Amino acid sequence: MRKGFIGILLIIALAVSAFGIKLTIDSYERRNQRSEAVRVALETLNARVEPEIEAQIEEAVTDIPEIEVIPSVSRYELPSNEIEPYEAVTLGDFFVRNDTNAIIATTFPGDTVQVLGTYNAERILVRYNGMEGSILNKVLPAKNVAICINELNLRDENGNIIVLIPRGELVTPLEPINLSNERTQVKWNGKVGTVLTEGLQRSFVLIDIDNQFVALYIEGDHFVSGKTVTGNTSTGRDTPRGLYYLLDRDKDRDLVGPDWSAHVKYWMPFAINGKIGMHDASWRTEFGGEIYKTAGSHGCVNLPEKLAETIFENIYVGFPIVVK
Repeated sequence: MRKGFIGILLIIALAVSAFGIKLTIDSYERRNQRSEAVRVALETLNARVEPEIEAQIEEAVTDIPEIEVIPSVSRYELPSNEIEPYEAVTLGDFFVRNDTNAIIATTFPGDTVQVLGTYNAERILVRYNGMEGSILNKVLPAKNVAICINELNLRDENGNIIVLIPRGELVTPLEPINLSNERTQVKWNGKVGTVLTEGLQRSFVLIDIDNQFVALYIEGDHFVSGKTVTGNTSTGRDTPRGLYYLLDRDKDRDLVGPDWSAHVKYWMPFAINGKIGMHDASWRTEFGGEIYKTAGSHGCVNLPEKLAETIFENIYVGFPIVVK
C-alpha cells in the first residue's frame, strides 16, 4: 500500500516538473519572439529614419557659412587710384622716380610721404618733399593705426563673419576707438567690417624683420622709427616672430652669453623668458639691409643708440611688441 502511494507521488512530481520545464521553455520562446520582434521593428525604423537624419545633417552642414582664414598676409596693401591721400612712413632707402624712371630723390627709413595712389604692381605714387614720383610699396600708415592683440572676427553689418584676422595684424580703424563701444569699424587686407573693440591696441612697437625696420606707434600715430639688425639667420638665431609684451626696462646692463658679452645702455627684454630684447648696439656701424642674414645678433633686436633711447623713454612694462 505504501509503495503504491509513493509511486503515485513520484508520478505527480514528475508531471509537475515536466510542466515547469514546459513553462520555462515557453517563457524563453516568448521572450525570444519579443526580442526578434523588437529587432525587426528597430531595423525598420532605422531604415526609414537614418536617411532623413543624414539629409538633415547634410543640409545643416551646407548652411554653415565658409569662413576665410588667412594665417599670414602682407600688410603692404597697394592703394587704389581713387583714394584720399594719406600720410605714410617709408621702411627703407628707396629711390623716388619720375615718369621717365629718373631718380629725383631718395627716402630714408621713417621718412614721411603722402601716398597718392597706385603706380604699378610694385610701386605707389607719392609726394615727397614737394616732388611727385613713385617708390616701392613698402610703407606703413603714419596715422590712425592699431594692432589686434587677439584673433578677431571681422564681421559685416549683419553680424556675419567676413574673415578671421590673426593676432598681431595691423588694421586701420575707420572710426574713433571708444572702449564704451563693443565693436569698432576697421579696414584690413582690403576688407571693411567691425571687430571687438577690446581686441585693439593703438600703442605698440613694430619690429619688421624682412625690412629690418623698427617703428614705435603712440595712440595710433607714428612716433619714431629706423633701421635695425635682428637675429642671425645663418646660425639659426632668428628673432622669434609673434606678439609679445615688454617684460622689463633696464639701463647700463651687461648681457652675457656662452661665448660673448656686451654692455648696453638701454635693455628692453620681451621674449624667451627675458633673454631676447631690444637694445642699443654701439659696436655696429651699420644697420638695416641684409646684415642680419649672415652677421645678425644672437636673437636680440639691435638698434642705433638714439633710436633705442627714444623707444626706451616712451614705453613701459606690458607694452605690446609685434615682431613680423
